[in-house]
Amino acid sequence: MHKSKVLIIEDSPDLADFMSHLLSLKNFEVHTTLSREGIMTLLDEFMPDIVLLDVNLKGEDGRQLCRDIKLVHRFKHIPHILMSANPVFLTDYTACYADDVLHKPFEIVTLINTINRHTGR
Repeated sequence: MHKSKVLIIEDSPDLADFMSHLLSLKNFEVHTTLSREGIMTLLDEFMPDIVLLDVNLKGEDGRQLCRDIKLVHRFKHIPHILMSANPVFLTDYTACYADDVLHKPFEIVTLINTINRHTGR
């Protein structure tokens, strides 16, 4: 069975590690990064099936990063799920071409179900 590939862009190392470990146990192939630095190269090399993207990335706006990635033709098909503890940041997620949102804190089953819904697992 093909393992779905998940890219986590999350500036909290603890949360990124926790999500990575959890998803690995659920038979996902996971790569994490703490910032947008080198993201286009990482996307080319890893070519994820889905991206989980924190909205608040150390002073950067993850919504703008989502927009930047989705405007690149070879990445526009990859579902992007925005994550934030601030619901205001998630209200108009389609304006930055995101496919869905996760409100932090989220239940593990919600995380898995959201990924599965967007990857066809």
